[in-house]
Amino acid sequence: MMAKAKTKAKALEADAVRAAEGNCIISAGTAIQGDLQCRENIRLDGKLQGDLKGEQRLVLGPNGVIAGNVTAGTAIISGHIQGNLEVSGLLQLTATARVDGEVSASRLEVEAGAACNGTFKIAS
Repeated sequence: MMAKAKTKAKALEADAVRAAEGNCIISAGTAIQGDLQCRENIRLDGKLQGDLKGEQRLVLGPNGVIAGNVTAGTAIISGHIQGNLEVSGLLQLTATARVDGEVSASRLEVEAGAACNGTFKIAS
């Protein structure tokens, strides 16, 4: 069963990488201090200390870390968020996701192993 979850997580990541091509990509080894706003898809594999406001899709890779509040249209979270997370559409938390804060989304998918220390508000 665990292998199936890992396979699904990898498939989600692959789809997310293809969707993020040509948009904002913050690679592993990159650290940003300050707020970030983006109208396009965002892929973050590095570290952000500040708020992130995205209008489209956010993909937070397994090693990605955000210390701040996050808003996005849709999101696939595989990394760690230390702050509140607000998604207007579908939020997907993969098995490696960790969120320490309040979570708000229209729709939610959670894989076994994902962790959240806070509350969820799911409303359509």
